[in-house]
Amino acid sequence: MAEMDVDFQAAIQQIAPGIVEQTDQVAVPGESWISSVARAMGTVAMADYQRKLLHVQLDRARQGKPPLQPSEYGLGVQVGVSPQIVLLGLAAIAALVLIARRR
Repeated sequence: MAEMDVDFQAAIQQIAPGIVEQTDQVAVPGESWISSVARAMGTVAMADYQRKLLHVQLDRARQGKPPLQPSEYGLGVQVGVSPQIVLLGLAAIAALVLIARRR
């Protein structure tokens, strides 16, 4: 991400905290930055989903209820973002950064 503008990185971090670091971790040689971001967003979304599920399971345990069964919470659902959506989002962020600089 060294080639990315610092303001652009800051804008991305505000919208999706941790995404720049996660993208750096999942990037592979020769892969476009957009593809890396798309994979990173899928990873972050799945981790967030699992964190929320854990909290639900813990709340149910505290209430004396049985844990949810995998079929009840959609285990196996694919999580991901297409590179086109990522590109559109990044274009919007870049536009916001440019507008903010002009002020």
